[in-house]
Amino acid sequence: MTEQKAKISVLTPTYNDSESIEETLLSLLNQTYQNWEWIVINDGSTDDTEAHIAGLIRKYGISKKCRSAERTYSRT
Repeated sequence: MTEQKAKISVLTPTYNDSESIEETLLSLLNQTYQNWEWIVINDGSTDDTEAHIAGLIRKYGISKKCRSAERTYSRT
């Protein structure tokens, strides 16, 4: 029987971080342990963070390892 390695969930909160989010992803991709999922929580960015993340997922072919969530409530 093959022993399964535990999946690690990496949570990345972000806000207006389109210029440096790739650095975070590259750090994750360079880890020796590869059974992970990347969950990005976008806290209502007003720049192109969400589109940039989608582009990175396509660029690195990691759509099955990534999920993105965005806050849907407004701050008052």
